[in-house]
Amino acid sequence: MVIAYPTLLESYTLLLYRLGRPTAQKWLNEVLMGAAFVNPTAEDYRDAAKKVLAFTDQEITLFDATVAVLADRLAFRVWTYDHHFDVMCAAVWR
Repeated sequence: MVIAYPTLLESYTLLLYRLGRPTAQKWLNEVLMGAAFVNPTAEDYRDAAKKVLAFTDQEITLFDATVAVLADRLAFRVWTYDHHFDVMCAAVWR
């Protein structure tokens, strides 16, 4: 499993606030032992911003656009049910 660092950060935050520190820390410990991590580049962030600006009729987050751009660059599919990835023509895995 390959996880983008922004995904790690957002996931930990959601777990922390919704399920509490013990659960979030247990999850983080398990993820750190079993996943590879990748950082978006500065160009990935710029391309993500351009992607957000290209879809003026959609509420696509900069986070989602960054994941879509990173996945495209690495030729990975995104594991998601968020329809915005379909809008962005990202390769998804369901």
